[in-house]
Formats: sequence, C-alpha cells, structure tokens
Amino acid sequence: MSAEMEDFLKDTVNPKDLEKFEKNYRRELEANNVSHSTQFEYAFCLVRSQYARDIQAGILLLEDLMTRHADGKRDYIYYLAIGNTRIKNYTDAAKYCKAFLQIEPNNTQVLGLEGSWMILLEL
Repeated sequence: MSAEMEDFLKDTVNPKDLEKFEKNYRRELEANNVSHSTQFEYAFCLVRSQYARDIQAGILLLEDLMTRHADGKRDYIYYLAIGNTRIKNYTDAAKYCKAFLQIEPNNTQVLGLEGSWMILLEL
C-alpha cells in the first residue's frame, strides 16, 4: 500500500463538513426526496469519520446507492473498499477492490489495496 493511500485512509472528515452534509441529507430525507448526489456526499463523509458506527452507516448508504443508481457504481465501489478498510473488514474490502478492478483494471491505488488484502488474507 502506498504512503499516499495510507495517509488517505487515516484522514478523517472535518466534523463541520459531516454536520453540513448530514443536515442536507436529513432535510431531503424528511421531504422523501433524497438525491443520489446528496446521499453520496453524506456517505462519503461518513466513511471518512473517526467513528466505526459512522463508517458502517456510510457503507450502508453506499450499498443502497449501488442498487439504485448504476451511473455512480465506480465511485460507490471505491468508497465501499475504503470504508471497509477503515473498519478492518478486509474480506469485504478485498471484494470491493476486485469489483473496482473489473471496471478500472489499472487503478494503482486499488491495486495497492488489493495487494494488501492478498497478503493479509492469504488469498
């Protein structure tokens, strides 16, 4: 895994950003009209939280988006790999890395993550 990816995995969302995107999401949720972009922005913040509970909530939102909005599948899969990595769910992280590489086989960041899982999981 590259130093850049390690730094990215350690980086956490600014609490003010998380609060802002959560308010947007909740407002649209109350109106029963959550856009894909609002849900993604909130999920992106959640998977970068310092709290495992938030990361798991972000993963659920991303999984939901994958089933309902195929156009963003590449980004959803990428952040599912990141979120699962951050909570040390390496089996699912490896699954999402492999799925991402089906879409973009030469992505060096994801190749680095996948290499890490193969070592950790002895796949």
